[in-house]
Amino acid sequence: MRYLSHELSPQTPVFGDNRSVVVEVDTDFTTGPYLQHWLETCNHNGTHVDVPSHFHEGSLTLSDLPASTWTFLRPALVDLPLADDHVLSEADVEAVVAQVPEDADALLLRTGFGACRAGDPVRYLTANPGGSAAAAAALRRLRPALRAVFCDIPSYSAKKAVPDGVAWHQVALAPDESGAFLLLFEDVDLPADLEAPAAVVAPPLRLAGLDGAQVTILAYAPGELG
Repeated sequence: MRYLSHELSPQTPVFGDNRSVVVEVDTDFTTGPYLQHWLETCNHNGTHVDVPSHFHEGSLTLSDLPASTWTFLRPALVDLPLADDHVLSEADVEAVVAQVPEDADALLLRTGFGACRAGDPVRYLTANPGGSAAAAAALRRLRPALRAVFCDIPSYSAKKAVPDGVAWHQVALAPDESGAFLLLFEDVDLPADLEAPAAVVAPPLRLAGLDGAQVTILAYAPGELG
């Protein structure tokens, strides 16, 4: 078992105009018998998940989703190296889904861009690849069993192509006639040595009525689930 989520801290790279994470000592052993901290953060800082209400007013929030939402028993890990500022196209998605079984319930899309997160956070936040409406529509059409996409980029909105990224979110997160949509996990840790997991569990913080939250992602190797 291993984490696929980054630690949340004041050093966490934050996308766009998000305020940085604040962690301060609230009470320590100089004033009492225990230690506790004050944490302040946007719910989309660090490794997190977007749910439909993030881009669709009045749509599903974290509170509407059952516990089973966060377990994926047929994840597919696919490598798609992307250049800085690249916007995913329908052709990119076609190349990806050729490696994704039809019954896969989660796509772990490893672009390799996450490798610069620690050493070059400015590049990570300003030159990231992202999605497009055509890419999201193709992914949903070609692999309708997918329930989630995990990716090693800070946002599916490329910093230099935000309108395309907004459209990706809108298409991916829109519930269809059956209620299906794609959960979007961003700022995921998908290192080069990660092998295809047998299962992924990614529960968010239980924040009432919100459009997304930080997640702790666990990847299980074959045999670890019994």
